[in-house]
Amino acid sequence: MNEEKEGVKLSLLLNAIGLPYDSIRRLEDVDGQCFLTCDMDTLCCDRNISDMIVRAELRSIQGMLQARIFPDNEHTDSCVLCYCTKTSLLLDLFEEHEKHINLSFVESHQITGRVLLGLRSQDFPASSGDRKELEKNLTYFKMIHFRTLAE
Repeated sequence: MNEEKEGVKLSLLLNAIGLPYDSIRRLEDVDGQCFLTCDMDTLCCDRNISDMIVRAELRSIQGMLQARIFPDNEHTDSCVLCYCTKTSLLLDLFEEHEKHINLSFVESHQITGRVLLGLRSQDFPASSGDRKELEKNLTYFKMIHFRTLAE
């Protein structure tokens, strides 16, 4: 009999966060250590996970876990970016901070705050305007998130 205590399966965490079942199934043999240390885009490519939103969610979750933060309700309530669980809230946040990110792209993909954390400028269409400005705005919101983590 194996007395060794197993940790919580990664699939349970991904399910609790709301990732699609098909993506969770494709990651079922990935352990926590691999998830924390891998290049997420390579892992997704190897597992045939092509959905940009799922990839962004996975990058976001990986980053939070690397910072030893579980994406729970307490953090969601205290972080203005993660609080944006609906696209409309994220659009309001952009307006409040006077930051311009391709609104039609955000709306059409139903981007939330947590997804925005995992997006990169290259995930946006070329029509999104100046890449440096887009990168600057993405970094701005990610820094808000990380400042909340440090509090």
